[in-house]
Amino acid sequence: MAKSRKELRRLRRRAARSEKRGDAPAAAPSAVMPRADADAGDAGAAARARRWRLSREETRVVVFAVAVKVMLGLAMLLFSWNYTALAEVFNLNAYFPAAHNAKELHASLLWYTKDQSAWYLPLAYWDGQHYLLLSEYGYNHGYDRTSGQQFYPLYPLLIRAVSVVLPTPAAALLLNYFFTAGLALFLFRMALQYGGGRPWVAVLVALAFPTAFYATTVHTEPLFIFLLAGFLWHFCHTGRRVYLLYFGLLPLARGSAAFVLPGLILCALLMQARLRGLRFAASAAPPAAGADWRPYAHCLAAFAAGVAVYLTFFYFVTGSPVSGITAQERYGTPHRISNLFNFPHVWKLLSGAYITELWSKVSYFTKFSQLSIWLMLAAAVLLMRTRQWALLCFYVPLYYGHAFSGLFISFIRFALILSPFLALAAVKLVRTRRHAAVLYALCAISFAVQLYLAASYSLYIWVDG
Repeated sequence: MAKSRKELRRLRRRAARSEKRGDAPAAAPSAVMPRADADAGDAGAAARARRWRLSREETRVVVFAVAVKVMLGLAMLLFSWNYTALAEVFNLNAYFPAAHNAKELHASLLWYTKDQSAWYLPLAYWDGQHYLLLSEYGYNHGYDRTSGQQFYPLYPLLIRAVSVVLPTPAAALLLNYFFTAGLALFLFRMALQYGGGRPWVAVLVALAFPTAFYATTVHTEPLFIFLLAGFLWHFCHTGRRVYLLYFGLLPLARGSAAFVLPGLILCALLMQARLRGLRFAASAAPPAAGADWRPYAHCLAAFAAGVAVYLTFFYFVTGSPVSGITAQERYGTPHRISNLFNFPHVWKLLSGAYITELWSKVSYFTKFSQLSIWLMLAAAVLLMRTRQWALLCFYVPLYYGHAFSGLFISFIRFALILSPFLALAAVKLVRTRRHAAVLYALCAISFAVQLYLAASYSLYIWVDG
């Protein structure tokens, strides 16, 4: 059968060349294979091949995304290693006033290694220390902060798997480069579907986002947004059931998965209401009357399965299925689900009352986190203008949950999870060269902010606010 298909394709290529030259096309003999069966077989084989084969433009996207992150990581390492000499020449202490004693103040937070000269340390502070330690020693080695049980297991397990062939820090960084490449690829493909003629805009916006440098460090945001983008691509456009895998893994990656589930429910309700412009069916077309609810039910089942795996994992590892959940409270995080329904608290955050009260006591990173809450709210208005209602369904719960479940602490980092939606919105909004010029200027400013935050992080300065 395979030989017959190759022969048929060879004859068709010969016929096409003859027709282009003006000769009479050679007919493929029907004895080789019935034409309908041959077309179906060729189409199926080509479709299966395209699933794994990247086009030339997609290859450029992947290489560009990885190159940007690798160069940024190298720049962070070189800046941290040579900071003392650079500070004397360029008076950098005026721009990084907390750098002179940051490592000494936070030396007790180096759980994975006490060697402050370790090559990977500028890329693995804070939570990164936990993930490296968990991947190598597991959840029951008895170090501080409830043995790291507040951290979700998927990323440490992946690091452990890759560390079979690489050192643990290198494995963690390599994984995040892979997730960044996958995110860029999914965004590029979705941008092509949305039209506009500038699919590269989505990739540039995502890479230039102020906190996108976390994709160069040992953190879980790259994993989470990779899974989220993969789910959106396959559920919205390809209809392949692999979206169930992406959606089911979200509860194992980050607690942010709790805010993705309301987005799926909102999409199901809007699908039933048949809002014009909603692109969340497998065919990427507005749903018709009597649209199928089964894909949404399957996603709910996959999410429940992911939660069950999470609880089962902690039961076998720690002896209690809820040890990871209770550890969140012992960890001292200010984030609570109950805060989302405390509307005076929401209003104080939205109006800036908290930051006004604490203005003289907080760092400029904290003030930037408060500013980010307002900017991301304004971005929701821009997203509405694109009429991509499915994206808005996911954006609103993710924004509301991260912005108002606690204080403004760490929102500057959590906002990175919203960056894929802004990247896709930019594709729809950029219609003229003037729009493109404005967007490129904003990306340049955003990337400059990212460089400053990345440099601060590499010096062990808390940039989460």
